[in-house]
Amino acid sequence: MWPNGSDVMPKVSSPYGPRQGGYSSFHEGVDLVGYRDIVAVLDGGVTWAAHYNSAAGNAVCFKPDGFGGAVEIKHFHIASWNVAKGARLSKRQKVATMGHTGNAT
Repeated sequence: MWPNGSDVMPKVSSPYGPRQGGYSSFHEGVDLVGYRDIVAVLDGGVTWAAHYNSAAGNAVCFKPDGFGGAVEIKHFHIASWNVAKGARLSKRQKVATMGHTGNAT
């Protein structure tokens, strides 16, 4: 399942790796576009729900159950969040609304 609640992968506007189109930095994430609501892909716990920094903007981060705390899923550039740090998430629960905060186009 993808963070748009679908089994179909959303459009990728910027993949992981060296930036395309003349950008000189390395992109540490994958930018997905074409949907509004962000949902939890697995059950887990929220580790962050606030403004992250000037590059990432607003963020929600959570650790899904079953990975021994080794995996953390981070959603950056969001408009608003529906959860708080420390909250438990259920698969398919609305986490946030897509946005353009931070260094986003």
